[in-house]
Amino acid sequence: MKVSAGGGGVQGSWRRLTLLGGRRLVGAMSPNEIVDAQYAAYNAGDAELLASFYAADVEITDLAGNLTLKGREAFQARFAKTFAEFPQNRAWSKNRIVLGNIVVDHEEGERAPGGERFEVVAIYTIKDGHIARLAMGKGDQEPR
Repeated sequence: MKVSAGGGGVQGSWRRLTLLGGRRLVGAMSPNEIVDAQYAAYNAGDAELLASFYAADVEITDLAGNLTLKGREAFQARFAKTFAEFPQNRAWSKNRIVLGNIVVDHEEGERAPGGERFEVVAIYTIKDGHIARLAMGKGDQEPR
């Protein structure tokens, strides 16, 4: 899926609608739909669109709760760099649990088709229609 680049506002809303097949905008989406839509933006390599599914003050942590990234701008910059370095980078959910505003995924991904795969656990906390917190890791982290 190719998603056109562009700014926020009306065009940003159009991009989210296009990504979702014309269904619903971020604020009206279920936690399950928000996580699915951010996967689609991730797999399209669109850092700006990906970041639009995250809260302005999003916190990214490892599984032990150590803060690794804070804020939508820093998140977007990190993934712009990732997508530039690995333009064929892809990820998907192998297994999912949804409980209220929490989505827990066993994710699998690859840097290029047929390339080495990686797996992580991702715990998404949804608040006010955006991902407010993402805890992720490979499961081999020590508790703090």
